[in-house]
Amino acid sequence: MIHGCYDPVCHNEGDHICHNASCIDKSHFETPKLASQNCVPCRKSTPRLTEAVTKTLCQEIPDWRTVDHVLHPNDPSLGLFLQRDYFCGNFVNAIALVNQIATIAEKQQHHPEIQIQYNWIIIKIWTHSIAGLSQNDFILAAKIEEVIKEWKL
Repeated sequence: MIHGCYDPVCHNEGDHICHNASCIDKSHFETPKLASQNCVPCRKSTPRLTEAVTKTLCQEIPDWRTVDHVLHPNDPSLGLFLQRDYFCGNFVNAIALVNQIATIAEKQQHHPEIQIQYNWIIIKIWTHSIAGLSQNDFILAAKIEEVIKEWKL
C-alpha cells in the first residue's frame, strides 16, 4: 500500500510514505490511482484503515461516503463501510449496471453488497474479514466509479 504515512508509531520526519510499515522516501514513488490497482486478499490480521488514511482515500472517490456499520448495532467491533447510491433511470438500466459491477467484483474477488430499488442501486463495500475498511474497498469503489461515469444518467 503506497499512501501518505499516518502511522502514529512511525518516527520518520518529513514527506514520506509507508509501505508495509517500512517508511520509504516519497521521492522514489508516485501514488498510483486507485482504479489502476487490483485488490489483494486480506486476512483477519489485516488492520483496518485509520481515519486519516480513509479521509485521504475518500478524496479519490468523492461521490462515495463512509457510513457507520448498522447491520449489528450491538457489536461495536464492526467498523465503517463505503456507500454510493446511484439513479439509473429505470429498472433495466439498474440491472445492467449491477451486472457490470458484478463482473468487476468477480475479477477483483472483492464483492459489494448491492440493493436494487427499481431505478436506484445502493452499493455498500467493506472488507468482511476485518469488519471494516481496507484499501481493497477503495480500489473496488474507484473501479465501480469509472463504470458509473460511463453511464452519465
